[in-house]
Amino acid sequence: SNMQANLGLTEKEAQQAGDVVKNVFNSGVTDSVEEAGKAVTLVKQNFGELDNTNLQNISQQLMSISDITGTDMQDNTLGASKLMQEYGLSAQEAMDLIAAGYQENLNKSGDFMDTLNEYSPLFEEAGFSAEQMMQIMKNGMENGAMNTDKVADAVKELQIKLGDGTFEENMGNFSQATQNTFKEWQSGKATVADVASSIGADLKKMSPEDQQKALSSLSSQFEDLGIDAAVALFQTGDAFSDTTGK
Repeated sequence: SNMQANLGLTEKEAQQAGDVVKNVFNSGVTDSVEEAGKAVTLVKQNFGELDNTNLQNISQQLMSISDITGTDMQDNTLGASKLMQEYGLSAQEAMDLIAAGYQENLNKSGDFMDTLNEYSPLFEEAGFSAEQMMQIMKNGMENGAMNTDKVADAVKELQIKLGDGTFEENMGNFSQATQNTFKEWQSGKATVADVASSIGADLKKMSPEDQQKALSSLSSQFEDLGIDAAVALFQTGDAFSDTTGK
């Protein structure tokens, strides 16, 4: 009756969903039928059409991730749903990527899902893949960033500075290659991600004095990250290159 009311199901559909709830409960991931029902309801509300097997599997994974990490089921559902919406991932791909994020300690400061929900559209618009977005968060966190929000906010600010003329005024702090990539971005032939990658390569080669000068010209958000995190931010990595089965 709960599911029929919350999801607008027919009696037959509600009966089928109820059977999935029973299977989730019987799998042992929870000792509460109510919690199993909540998980199945959240998945049906946010993940689109799934057959009963996938509905059960994703619901069980949602409960397991939430229980093991001590995080909220609804927050995890919304995070996965945002990845699906912005990057065209399947429900399973989104859950695997989120599991990998938790395993890489992206929730160290408790804001991983909030950052995914808020900044996924920005990263996608900037030309970063979902895996690259996660890698950038990891790079920042491993090198001293306070939280994932600080990391994502620096990327957001870079996108703003590229568009409002600030970067162009200060691009003498960067290599000719970066200046050329920026001009390509201006003409629609490159992405923010391309410019960011070139900036990252420049920072890695600079002296500490030049690094600090460059960060100051980028934004206060980059200064807040600190030199180590800012230099590491756009470096490549393979932590999220294959998250299947995570």
